[in-house]
Amino acid sequence: MQNNSQHNFTEENKSKLRLWKQKAEALYIQKWCLKWKFACYFYLKQQLIAIRTAASILIQKRIRGWLVRKAVKPILIKKIIKWEHGGQTVLVFGTFTNSPWVEPIPMLFNKYLSYHISTILSDKTILPGDYLVKFQIDGEWKCNGNLPISIDEKGNYNNVLIVIRKTKRLHRSMRLRSISHDVFTNESIVISNKNSPILFTRSCMSSGPPNKLDLYNSVPNREVKLVMGRFMAAKPRSKVSEKIESADAYFFNTKLQVFAIADGVSEWDEYGIKASDFSRELIKNLHECISEKTIDKDSLEQDICTAYNIVKSYGSSTILAGVCKDSMLHTISLGDSGYMVLRPKEFSKGLMIVYKSSAQQHSFNCPYQLTHLPNEQDYESLINSGYNLLINLLKQRNRSYDSIVDSVQEIIPLRNGDIIIAATDGLYDNLYDQDIVTITERHYIKHTSENLANLLPKILVHEALKKSWDNTYRSPFSRNAAKVGKKFIGGKLDDITVLVLVAVSYLE
Repeated sequence: MQNNSQHNFTEENKSKLRLWKQKAEALYIQKWCLKWKFACYFYLKQQLIAIRTAASILIQKRIRGWLVRKAVKPILIKKIIKWEHGGQTVLVFGTFTNSPWVEPIPMLFNKYLSYHISTILSDKTILPGDYLVKFQIDGEWKCNGNLPISIDEKGNYNNVLIVIRKTKRLHRSMRLRSISHDVFTNESIVISNKNSPILFTRSCMSSGPPNKLDLYNSVPNREVKLVMGRFMAAKPRSKVSEKIESADAYFFNTKLQVFAIADGVSEWDEYGIKASDFSRELIKNLHECISEKTIDKDSLEQDICTAYNIVKSYGSSTILAGVCKDSMLHTISLGDSGYMVLRPKEFSKGLMIVYKSSAQQHSFNCPYQLTHLPNEQDYESLINSGYNLLINLLKQRNRSYDSIVDSVQEIIPLRNGDIIIAATDGLYDNLYDQDIVTITERHYIKHTSENLANLLPKILVHEALKKSWDNTYRSPFSRNAAKVGKKFIGGKLDDITVLVLVAVSYLE
C-alpha cells in the first residue's frame, strides 16, 4: 500500500510539472509574439514617417520652385545684364544710354537668382549694336570677367555688350564679327560662368567716365611671369602595341611668355593625309611669327593668321594660344582644346578653379578647327596620286570652314601662385575637373614652381591614359555622349598634350 501511494504521488507531481511547463511555454510564446508585433508596428511607423517627410519635402520643393519660376520668368524672357560678384550698391554705365557714361543704371539684387540684374536693354528697347559698359561696385570701377573685354586707345578696359536682333541663323561662312570681342547668339546677352574672375581695371578709382580715364601713361604691372612645362603622349593602338605618332603639336617660349597647342584631326590618316603634318607646320610657323611685339590677344591673333596663311600641308587642327603680359593672360582658343586657371585658397592649402575655357563644337565630338584642303584645280593631280577617297569627300562637303575670327578670346588677370593647365581634349575627356584639382593639390605644395611645371604634366597625362583604357569608367566624354543620345561607356582613346604654366613673381 505504501508503494502505491508513493507511485500516485509521483505521477501527480509529474502531471503538475507538465502543466507548469506548458503554461511557461505559452507565456514565452505570447511574450515574443507581442515583441514581434511591436517591432513590426514600430518599423511600419518609422517607414510611414520617412515617406511622409520625403513627401512633404518634395511638395515644398515643387511649390517653392513654382513660386521662384513665377517670380523670375518675367525677368528671364527679357535681355538682362548680370553682375554675379557681390557688392551692396551696383551701378552700370555704358554707351547705350542717352548720355553715354553719365547716366547711372541701378542694378537690383534678385533674391531668387542671387545676383544683381538690370533689364534696361529690354525696358528701353535698345537698338541692336555693340555697346561698351562698365560696372561701379560700391564706388569702385570694375569689369565683369563673364563678359567680353575690349581695350580702348588709352589702355582702359571696358566690357562689351552685343545686342542682336533675333533672325534666322546664317551660314557659317557668312558670319562676321569684330576680332576684338565675341558675338553671342543667345538672347540673354551675358553667358554666366560662376568660375570666371572679376577683372579689375588699372587704378579706376577716379569718378570720371570709364573711357575717359587717362591710364595710357600708367606704369605697367610686372608682378608675375610664367614658368612652363609640358608632356605629350600619343594614342596607342592597343595596350601592348607600340604607340602611333601623335597628331598634336605644341611650343612654348618662356622668354616671350607665349605658348600654343594644336590638336590635329587623326581621321585624315584614313584619306591618305598625314594628320600630324598640318598641326606641326602650323605650330612651327606660329613659333617663327612670334616676336617681342606679341603682347596681347590682338597681336597673337595676327600671328596665328600669318602662320595659317603660309601652311602648305593639308589637314585640320584646333588651336589654343596664349601670351602673358603685365600679369594679364591673353588667350585665343578655337575648338575643344582648353585651359583652366587654379588659384590657391586664402585660408586653406587647397586650390580652386577661378576660370575654365569652354569648348567650341558644331555638334558632339565635332569641334571648330582651322582647315587647309586642296583647291578644285588640284583634284586631277591628286586623283592620279591615289587620293580618290579624299577627293570624293571634298566633292560632297560644304566648302565653308572655320576661321580664327570664330575663336574665343579672353583676358585673365593672374596672381602669384596661379597654375594654368592647358591641354588638348584628350585630358578633359578622361578626367573630371575635380580630379585634375585633386591631383594638382597633391603636388603643388611639395615642389617648387619649376619642378611642378615639369612634373605635373606627366602625372596628368598618365592618369588620363589609365582612365582611357577603363571600359567601365563613366568618363566626361561618355557623359557628354549620353546627353546627345549616344551610348558610350569608358574613357576616350586620344592623343594627350598637357602644358602646365605656373605664375611666379619676377623677383623669384
